[in-house]
Amino acid sequence: MLLVDPLKRITIPEIRQHPWFTLHLPRYLAVMQAEAVVRSPRVDEEMVGEVVRLGFERDLLVDSLRTRQQNKATVTYYLMSDNR
Repeated sequence: MLLVDPLKRITIPEIRQHPWFTLHLPRYLAVMQAEAVVRSPRVDEEMVGEVVRLGFERDLLVDSLRTRQQNKATVTYYLMSDNR
């Protein structure tokens, strides 16, 4: 990374795959693999209930999770899931 010659430096995709970078990276910040994008994510109904109790709309949250949108509701969902 600290090389003068830019052609010899590590690339961004290589950094994102490096164990030092990915070791404690939360799921909501991880780069999705191509095959993971195709599959619909599993929605934890118990966690959805907890997020809804915080004031978020259930339908919006579930739709956003399934379409992998990033908004306040989904970030809250993933943060709470990571801290479970």
